[in-house]
Amino acid sequence: MTLKTKVLKFNKNEITFVEYGSEWIVPAKMLGLAMEYANGGQSFSDLISNNWSKKWGPGEFHVIEGKELIALKEETSQYDVSFKQANSVLFLTIEGAVKALMRSNASMAKEFRSFFAKQGLDVLTEELQAKLLFKRLSRRSSLVQSTIFPRS
Repeated sequence: MTLKTKVLKFNKNEITFVEYGSEWIVPAKMLGLAMEYANGGQSFSDLISNNWSKKWGPGEFHVIEGKELIALKEETSQYDVSFKQANSVLFLTIEGAVKALMRSNASMAKEFRSFFAKQGLDVLTEELQAKLLFKRLSRRSSLVQSTIFPRS
């Protein structure tokens, strides 16, 4: 199995996105490391899992474990090093990554958000544009329906 990966370089960090099914995902820990969170970025992942856990919805994250995680580690050398001992890893979709970056108050978060807005969208442009377009069309459709067919 050969996985498609795309790497963003921010300061001294390489952030590896991997195509997982039909979407691109990135380990929350890698984003945390890029923003200089403690414990090699793990505290950012913990913050998402614990303090912000009620803020996440379907399609924003995946907890990957077992055989799937082993396969990701084998295919992506950077993941093997970063998650050598991990039994499960929190991965964010692009939508989830953007949401997490917007919530972060870390000193490097503002700089990373700016970088990600410029560089990161090149990584996932097609997927993200498709999701944003779908959301816009869904909102417009709901607005049109409620205007034409108001609920009584």
